[in-house]
Amino acid sequence: MMRSVNLYTSPQAAVTLACRIHYSRFVNALTGEHAADIQVDSANVQAMVFESSGPKMYADLADVNKIAVIDREKRIVLTTWSLTPQCQKPYALTLDSAHHRLFVGCRMYATQAEWWQPGKMVVVDTDSGKVIMTFDAGGGADEMFFDAASQHIYLQGYEGIADVWKEVDPGHYQSIGKIQGGVHGKTSLLVPELKRYYVAVSEHQDVVRGIQGGKVEEAYIEVYEVQP
Repeated sequence: MMRSVNLYTSPQAAVTLACRIHYSRFVNALTGEHAADIQVDSANVQAMVFESSGPKMYADLADVNKIAVIDREKRIVLTTWSLTPQCQKPYALTLDSAHHRLFVGCRMYATQAEWWQPGKMVVVDTDSGKVIMTFDAGGGADEMFFDAASQHIYLQGYEGIADVWKEVDPGHYQSIGKIQGGVHGKTSLLVPELKRYYVAVSEHQDVVRGIQGGKVEEAYIEVYEVQP
């Protein structure tokens, strides 16, 4: 970790979220206007990722353990790929378009109380839709990124742990290790242009809120340098 930056939170701040239940919603980023909806057979659509060239996008369907393949131009679901038994509860997603590889972070457990249990990372061939490799990972898969320059795959989970792999080639992957950050860090962002990986650690207490003696730790951002 290079440095930490404290966050200021305001009770007046507001965030608007689009609820993705049984559809994917497209919004014009310039005007904020609703452009279209795409119906999907899932009540829990999670991560989405876009091809770097071409109209396809992929979406995690966490409740049915599938990936939806969507045509953004035609605005239809082309097909769905089952991830079972290798992957359950897919919640994170990233893509290597050049090598036709989709990387999926799987929580593997049904209830929220179990999300911190060990998970999986699976590699899917986007030409066939088949799972071709499976790797052990930390629990609570939340965010996922692929850095084309370093060929590194990042899977951020609960408890501030990020698993990192290197894509040696489309058929071989090497575990680089784990990044252990703040125990409440899970929301993250890779910025390849800056060679930086950011993890947001939320405000938290050492013990359950309300119990005397619990120390409030302020929120902060961890900043990591991406290695070649």
